[in-house]
Amino acid sequence: MATGASLYEDLRPKLREATKAAHHRIDHHPLMAPLVRGELTARLYGDALLALYSFHAPSERAFAAFLNDPDTLPPPRSAWLAADLDRLGRTEIAQSDSGPVWCGQPPASPSEYIGMRYVIEGGSLGARAILAPLIERLPPECKPITRFFDGQQDERDWLSFWALAERLAPLDPDETVRAAVRFFGEIEHLAERRWQESRPAPSSSTN
Repeated sequence: MATGASLYEDLRPKLREATKAAHHRIDHHPLMAPLVRGELTARLYGDALLALYSFHAPSERAFAAFLNDPDTLPPPRSAWLAADLDRLGRTEIAQSDSGPVWCGQPPASPSEYIGMRYVIEGGSLGARAILAPLIERLPPECKPITRFFDGQQDERDWLSFWALAERLAPLDPDETVRAAVRFFGEIEHLAERRWQESRPAPSSSTN
């Protein structure tokens, strides 16, 4: 079981190493890659935000169901995403037609909770890091529509997450890592489903 300094000094590197490949695949997935490379249109930006919403919203509910303490809940990132999507004119959420959403395994223990939260909180650090280059690459009409990225955590929030992990200790390192890897896999699967469903159907030709 991991407690004290071992949470940050030992568990964090294990989580980072175990999820490195999945993190790379998500960053380079054609649905998410436009945020950092290649063409970025208003449509592609909205598609990426919808994908982010589709796992942030249900995972936030799962986290609250497991540990319903206002001081421990993640920021309302799904609300930020909904606000950005509304300003982009993407009405899928309001129409209850936002496409597939995360419906994976919720946390069943403190170790699983921390493993899954690690994925979300680490992702928020990345979102904050790409804010400035993202604004430069966005189409002019989209540049003010970055509430999701503006609200992301800084290093203090990252350390607060690890303070929460300490409160929930002792944690089972193997269980924590398995939960993080599983959650990443579920997010990858969801991203691929959304990508496939967002692609235009091939036109049929007649002789």
